[in-house]
Amino acid sequence: MEASKPRVSSATGESFDSGSTVSRRVIRGGVFATGSKVAGIGAALVANVLLARFITKDEFGMFLLLVTIVNFGAVIGRAGLDRALVIYISKNIADGQGSAAREVFRKGLRVSEFASLAIATVIFGLLFLWGGILFSISSSVSLTAAVAIGVLLMARLNVLADSLCGYHDQLFRSLFESQSGGLLMNVVFVLMLIPCYWFGALSISVVMWLFAASIGALLPFAALRLQNVASGHQDFAMLKESASTDVSYSAMLALCLPLMLSQLLIFASTRTDIWIAGAFCSHGELAMFGAARRLTFLISMPLVVANLAVISSIPELYSQKRIVELQRILRISGTITAIPVILALLAVVLFPGRILSMVYGSSYSEGALILVILCFGQLVSTLTGSCGACLLMTGHHRAMITSSLVALAFLFGAGIPAATHYGAVGLAVACAITMAGKNLWWLIAARMKVGVWTQVTIPRTIPLGGSLKMLLRR
Repeated sequence: MEASKPRVSSATGESFDSGSTVSRRVIRGGVFATGSKVAGIGAALVANVLLARFITKDEFGMFLLLVTIVNFGAVIGRAGLDRALVIYISKNIADGQGSAAREVFRKGLRVSEFASLAIATVIFGLLFLWGGILFSISSSVSLTAAVAIGVLLMARLNVLADSLCGYHDQLFRSLFESQSGGLLMNVVFVLMLIPCYWFGALSISVVMWLFAASIGALLPFAALRLQNVASGHQDFAMLKESASTDVSYSAMLALCLPLMLSQLLIFASTRTDIWIAGAFCSHGELAMFGAARRLTFLISMPLVVANLAVISSIPELYSQKRIVELQRILRISGTITAIPVILALLAVVLFPGRILSMVYGSSYSEGALILVILCFGQLVSTLTGSCGACLLMTGHHRAMITSSLVALAFLFGAGIPAATHYGAVGLAVACAITMAGKNLWWLIAARMKVGVWTQVTIPRTIPLGGSLKMLLRR
């Protein structure tokens, strides 16, 4: 009779007994993550507004380019473990095997340490030797070292934060986000920028070191939170864990590498445009294109929230063949998060120059057409919902790899000549087409391979509060 008692985490208060519904967890996690992400978007906008005014336009464009390189290196450095650990940890926790979840995390962290060190070394060498040739970037040791250190720190923080997602700790996972919409990272970054600006010490090298430091400052707190959450999960499995849950490095890599390749191709197909702009446009055009690109990215962050809220539940529902419930959760969560995105995109399309001028300064209003074009591509991405996360977390990596390869090939094939002949406006057109086409491909693939539609739906009534809970439980 003892085994039938509910299993409760003392760290999170999360119940894991059969009576605890996935829908309830999705609602709670979504609310927490949404609030944190909205605040993070605001902090990111503040950081961008200040930085665009603190440094020159050319330096701001260079900053956006270098941050993209840091993010790219971090994707390789975390080696797909940010998603693989969510799968491993959530499954072990669902089975009541807390120590197995902790052991698989330790193994994953060791893999990530090796991968992040290797890619950081490669990026340092490439930027130092060929950064000036490729992007007209100063090949100073200080600047390239700041980028390499940023890769190391961001990869580690991503692994720690996404492991929290495996424990369904959505609030702290979003707080420790190290991408552009991370709340704590951007707050720390702003707090570091202001005094340096007052003392006239800001340069592109100093800014990159501050960016890396804002990531590193969160590492001990993320590690402490993860330790507290993990220690709250005890073992309830009837069988010995060593007999059923031990994960070898080869098995981990077999799952991680396809995930990493999918993430890498997704990242490249959505961020390579910044690299193309850096290589084939002037630094001024790069700044305007990067500013418009960053604004549309920040607007779309609620979509990331939707993915975070449901991502740990996707493999659980899919493995249990609860396809109808999976589709309902994906479409409802996608619709709820799409509403503020669509409203924000509409405002940007109507007043692009004014918004750019208000956010970045009057000199950036020239990028109004670029912003409008990118918004249309983002609109299609918004309407298709969480199709990418659905494919990724159900093991259908090949569909994502194929579509991302096609998107990347199109972006290079169309984006380079477009940027060469028509500047940043031509590149924006190629980027919008790539974004829209790839997400439509994912939408169809999710239906064919998983059996669900993920696109935004128009409910007869808008579910709020208790009615939302009832809708998710039906």
